[in-house]
Amino acid sequence: MNKHLRERASYVRTFEMVETTSLRQRVEDAIEGLADILQAIDATAGAEASEAREVRSC
Repeated sequence: MNKHLRERASYVRTFEMVETTSLRQRVEDAIEGLADILQAIDATAGAEASEAREVRSC
């Protein structure tokens, strides 16, 4: 007659394989991109700091 919720087909868990090689490459690319952004920010901050020191010394 009535089935328990866990016995219904819609509640059965399924497992899907994920291709880890392409996922790993995408993660590596994202990390490298973020590292490049941090380097650019540091370079900009360093240039602004040296400009500020030059203005103060004049």
